[in-house]
Amino acid sequence: MDGERDGVPRELCARGVVPQAVRLRECLLQSVQPRSLCTGSAATVSRAESTGNYNDDSGSSRHATPCLLTRFCARAQEYCVVDFLWYQCDWHYAGRAACDSDDPTWLVDDFGRPLPDPLRWPSAANGVGFRAVSDRVHALGMKFGIHIMVGTSKYALNKTVKGTNFLVSDVIGNDACPWPSHGSQRRCTCQWQAKSLDINVSHPGGRAFYDSLYEQYAGWEVDMIKNDCVFGLDYRPDQIKYQSDAIRRTGRPIVYSLSPGGILSWAPAYDLIAQAKEVGPYVNMYRVTNDAWDEWSDIAPTTFDAAHNSSALIGAPSRNGRSWPDMDMLALGWIGSASDDDGPDHWANLTLDEQRTQVTLWSIARSPLFFGGDLRRSNLTTLSLLQNSRVLAIDCCSHSNRQVVASSGVRVWTAASGDNATVYVALFNLQQVTQTVTATFEQLDITWKGVSLYDVWTNKSVPAPGGSAIAATLGGHSTRLLAVRAL
Repeated sequence: MDGERDGVPRELCARGVVPQAVRLRECLLQSVQPRSLCTGSAATVSRAESTGNYNDDSGSSRHATPCLLTRFCARAQEYCVVDFLWYQCDWHYAGRAACDSDDPTWLVDDFGRPLPDPLRWPSAANGVGFRAVSDRVHALGMKFGIHIMVGTSKYALNKTVKGTNFLVSDVIGNDACPWPSHGSQRRCTCQWQAKSLDINVSHPGGRAFYDSLYEQYAGWEVDMIKNDCVFGLDYRPDQIKYQSDAIRRTGRPIVYSLSPGGILSWAPAYDLIAQAKEVGPYVNMYRVTNDAWDEWSDIAPTTFDAAHNSSALIGAPSRNGRSWPDMDMLALGWIGSASDDDGPDHWANLTLDEQRTQVTLWSIARSPLFFGGDLRRSNLTTLSLLQNSRVLAIDCCSHSNRQVVASSGVRVWTAASGDNATVYVALFNLQQVTQTVTATFEQLDITWKGVSLYDVWTNKSVPAPGGSAIAATLGGHSTRLLAVRAL
């Protein structure tokens, strides 16, 4: 047990102050003047400024509830991450002749690097990028992150790589793709986004491009990069390793996260765990699941299996500290749809029991926690799933996290507290019907003669077991998270 999680010192965990990486898909920030503030002890957060676009600082008539935001801010969040397509010319804005609703342009600078759309991000006008937004996020006590695609885009081909005489078109990779080509596009692209283009890091201009890209991001004082389409089916270990080197050369401690970008039915088989073992030492996080949305099939059994298969890699050493298997965002509360980038449009389909099961698995498997809903419309039930300090402490500071039972729609995980005084036991019923889930003391490595139990979610005592096993009768798709201590 190392006593920290992504730079979270042991003493913070002991005080119950557990910073978590929370992806605010409705990114609760405004780069100009806040209109309503969260004044919690951990941070001050302005309301989200977007209605139809989830990465926007353009203004909106929809207001957040200050007291709701204050309650959320009472628990510290560490990161605010702007999601996919912040550089896309958005056709929702009237009178934008350059924006084709069927094929909107991706904005780039003179060196082929992405730039935020200035109509959606006014503070990014004149090519200054995200620095004003980053400053605002930092002033609120959080760190700032962005999602990026592989390499560059087709809109950058005629630009010159900074500091060289090469055009971006000279440094595009020509590797054969393991998936069908996108129409006449022969060069290797992201398997789900043909506008993205690979970079050849064996070419000096390709290396210069990545050095320039991360010089730009460091200048914006970015703290986290989520890199899509370089992992999984789109596996590009040479680019991952070079980008890790480029990040290190900036001198800025940027968290480097990988995403597989989805799994397609016709895609050739690949081994995420083998990939994670190869590139884990170069990164801080890597997705081990498909995109997680708000259907039970997104969670069970696939994510349970992924969590088990990657459990030996939890907190493995990395060049920048440690690395963590990532089970994707928590799609809770008011969210969008997988096929629609226009923003939130429905309440999550998962039942409350299923949502609690999801958060419990993510926490006992120590997955980074990213909230993927609209915080402006989050109700107290959703917030209670995100704010339970006892559950968050397991995600932050437990160790020896592993699955010990897997059979007949049942899973049991266990972990230990940092001081080994508590054994955590998570009992899961993956079936729709009620059943009893059991784990023996031997399976849980419990050697104490007598024990006391309490429910971690409710913080209430639970009757001690009469024998040498822990059991709970659980409704369909539900969980029981217990803390076990010696008498």
